[in-house]
Amino acid sequence: MIFSDEELYMPCKAVLDDCLHILHKDGGDLNFLGVKNQVVYIQLLGACNGCSAANITLKFSLEKALKEQISNELSIVNLTGGKEEFDAL
Repeated sequence: MIFSDEELYMPCKAVLDDCLHILHKDGGDLNFLGVKNQVVYIQLLGACNGCSAANITLKFSLEKALKEQISNELSIVNLTGGKEEFDAL
């Protein structure tokens, strides 16, 4: 099922908001940057920024939830440069 970036924005944000407790329990957080071409872009913050387990959290928690609840075609990417890096894509 193909969705536009605009159609994916709010559902993806809602799923990630529901997953925040996973990050918060370890002192982390995220900034939801947006969706482009079925790729969800975030910026990991707090203790998650630079954490050696960040990629595991991205793929096996956050991306898994997005795939299960919205579309198996979605993927997630952490942009350390935040909004400026997202806007340049």
